[in-house]
Amino acid sequence: MLRTVFVLAVLSFFANASAALASPSLWVIKSPTATVYLFGTIHLLRRDEEWETLRISDALADSQELWLEVPDLDDVGTARELVTQLGYDPTHPLSTVLPAKDLAHLKSAASRLALPQGEATFEPMRPWLAALALTESQMLHAGYDPNAGVEHVLLDVWKDNQKEVRGFETLDQQLHFFADMPPRLQEEVLENALSDFDGGVAKLNAIVDAWMRGDQKAITRLIVDDLRQPLPELYRTLIVERNKRWAETIDGMLKQTGNRFIAVGAGHLAGPDSVQAQLIAKGIAVSLVR
Repeated sequence: MLRTVFVLAVLSFFANASAALASPSLWVIKSPTATVYLFGTIHLLRRDEEWETLRISDALADSQELWLEVPDLDDVGTARELVTQLGYDPTHPLSTVLPAKDLAHLKSAASRLALPQGEATFEPMRPWLAALALTESQMLHAGYDPNAGVEHVLLDVWKDNQKEVRGFETLDQQLHFFADMPPRLQEEVLENALSDFDGGVAKLNAIVDAWMRGDQKAITRLIVDDLRQPLPELYRTLIVERNKRWAETIDGMLKQTGNRFIAVGAGHLAGPDSVQAQLIAKGIAVSLVR
């Protein structure tokens, strides 16, 4: 779903699925002059994960532009600068903000992840960044790699072919989705990350298994509902409002010429507020590629 060095952790999913059975969903939208492919992504994977099917390869070969959530995934310097600026507040240590029970849970999680500095790793972070850093640390500890994620694989191939890469958003915009949250909501996001910690890897394995099978009902339940129910305000910001804006951009693409391949987090292409639902509401037909 959200794509920065840390934000990609919000909706990153992993599993050991068989490449022979891989069948991630791919959609297509056509106008008299343009074709747009929609593909939901997994932001972190194991390096030996194989997910590309023939229909995905054909759609990529058929396209002149690759659209990602953000186009500059490899701009680590800018991401680090923005995270420092927006996500750190050493004058208000996290331990002075969190309730005692959450602080104890965070210390336990940091110990289980074998973080060298323990809970102190999170002390200078604002709650939203601590939540994302905790989740990503758990994923990395479990053996998953952001550089093996779908977007990075696509980006590497696309740059080799010297085709154009575009983005719906910037790193700055994405980080502000979190940094601009009121303190109360930031603390709720961290509380939710802590409550999900024990079952986090098993849940993520289930999500990737569903993604590999193209099981949209399971993806809706495991990703969309899992965000919408405990954190409806964040769901509106991260999913609903962004999907609406992206649908407007796609509508504009269909009025142009050429073919485009769009790869965004799988959670954006599932559920009642998906990008496809926004397009259908505009009278635009969306078809699943079989």
